[in-house]
Amino acid sequence: MEAFCSAHFLGWALRDQDHDVWLMPVQYVKSNVKTNKNDYFDAKAIAGSVARPTIRFVPIETDDQLDMQSLHRVRERWVIRCTAIVNQIRGLLLEHYLGLPDLFVPARLLV
Repeated sequence: MEAFCSAHFLGWALRDQDHDVWLMPVQYVKSNVKTNKNDYFDAKAIAGSVARPTIRFVPIETDDQLDMQSLHRVRERWVIRCTAIVNQIRGLLLEHYLGLPDLFVPARLLV
């Protein structure tokens, strides 16, 4: 099965029904899709990807792993957003000839 957004949930449900579930990274499947994306061509691409001898499968993650991954992603977006806002404020102040000193001074300048 292709590792898409709800693949872990479906993997848990299928595993509970005694199926063997293997998830493949999207990059491996995407390289085999030759035309427009639909279910038929996706199934052909998955079948072609499984036939490769060097295919690497993704383990099904637990609830705790998915929660930790979401927290890391939210934090990363928060840091990027805050940095963008600070840079925007700094740019607006510079347009009015008000320089904002850098908050982080390299250690070599303090010596």
